[in-house]
Amino acid sequence: MATTKRSTAKKSTPKKAAPAKKAAAKKAAPAKKTAAAKKAAPAKKTAAAKKVGVKGVPAGWHTLTPALVYTNATEAIAWYRKAFSAKVLRVMMAPDGKSVWHAAIRIGDSILHLNDEGPMGTSVAPHGPRTTTSNIQLYVTHADKWAKRAVEAGATLVMPVSDMFWGDRMGVITDPFGHSWTIATLTRVLTNAQMRKAGEAFAKTMAQHQPPQD
Repeated sequence: MATTKRSTAKKSTPKKAAPAKKAAAKKAAPAKKTAAAKKAAPAKKTAAAKKVGVKGVPAGWHTLTPALVYTNATEAIAWYRKAFSAKVLRVMMAPDGKSVWHAAIRIGDSILHLNDEGPMGTSVAPHGPRTTTSNIQLYVTHADKWAKRAVEAGATLVMPVSDMFWGDRMGVITDPFGHSWTIATLTRVLTNAQMRKAGEAFAKTMAQHQPPQD
């Protein structure tokens, strides 16, 4: 009987231990694989992104970029360089070399897109006084100097630079291509209450200068 017990013990011990080792191995293997995959995946993705250099928004651009249309974008680019110290970033000419398909210039810290009218475009250039449908605002450190330089370069002064009730010193010009530009310098920071009070006073002043209604 003693021999039977010993043989039973020898046979039963490996049978119980083997499944336990296999179960532990099964549980451990996926954990190691998952951990390795989690560490490796971001590294590969980051390396690919760095290699391609795609960030969604081009470097130097803002979320919103105005795009204006001209009948002679080449002349407009030259004028903005003279009047606003614009820097040319790129110019893509049409295959015939006569018109601008796409151009980008930088004025201050912002970028402006330009192109000539074309049959595939959705917009046209201004074609006379007060025909532009947009106004570009320039915030600069010296509005008077910028407006003066623009006028000397050939712009039309629409509204002289003066102090505004909301805290800007501002004027309006129209460039030689029909586009409207507001040139402003922030001179006072007002609270909402101060701005509302100043606006009400301005409205009363304007009403006094209105011609009587019949």
